[in-house]
Amino acid sequence: VEVVKSPDKDYSKINFSNDEFGEICKRVIDTFDQFEKTKLYKQQLSQNVSHELKTPITAIRAYLETILNSPDMSREQMLKFIDKAYSQSMRLSSLILDVSTLNKLDERSDTFQNEEVILSKCLGEISDELDYKLRQNNITLQTLFSTNLRMNGCYTLIYSLFKNLIDNSIEHGGENITITIRAGINQIPGDGGYRIDFSYTDNGKGIPEENIPRIFERFYRIEEGRTRKRGGTGLGLAIVHSAVVYH
Repeated sequence: VEVVKSPDKDYSKINFSNDEFGEICKRVIDTFDQFEKTKLYKQQLSQNVSHELKTPITAIRAYLETILNSPDMSREQMLKFIDKAYSQSMRLSSLILDVSTLNKLDERSDTFQNEEVILSKCLGEISDELDYKLRQNNITLQTLFSTNLRMNGCYTLIYSLFKNLIDNSIEHGGENITITIRAGINQIPGDGGYRIDFSYTDNGKGIPEENIPRIFERFYRIEEGRTRKRGGTGLGLAIVHSAVVYH
């Protein structure tokens, strides 16, 4: 009881009796521990989301208030402010969509629908969507697998997974790089099925060794200021991680 009430809640200090009662107590403590971690995680997520929402909302409000309070503003200047407000609204929309996706993966992953996904078609659609960004940065995207390769999975999540990875390379890898996506097939012994092993690489500037353990954390940014300026939500790689775990 004292351990449960203590602020550090170090449950490793508890000595459970080696009987059925001890086993029941251990399960109760494990459940309680998981509940506490979930509660803390949700509090941190709420704080982070609240913090992230403030930036675009404050910016949108400032731009619109400036327009409303400046009756003599030129049309050119007004359009410039409207464009900035629109950019911030798109950032806000991306953040809400990303948070919604992660919450759904955490709590209602059974609502995602699986289907047969033709991977070349999926990557082709992503390439079309990001074509302007790729060309603007002189980035080559190559997929090294059969055009007939397909898998059972959630198309929406697979699309989001690869789009976030490619977006990340575009934003942080630098110009004149090559992104390569490989896929190898391995038979699963016994059941006649197969597993697809993916490899995603780019030859950009890379990630500092000390940052690698944290890159899939939600809202974690290696380059805080520059990422905020470009409008990233800090959730892209967290979605990648959760989408992989889902599959």
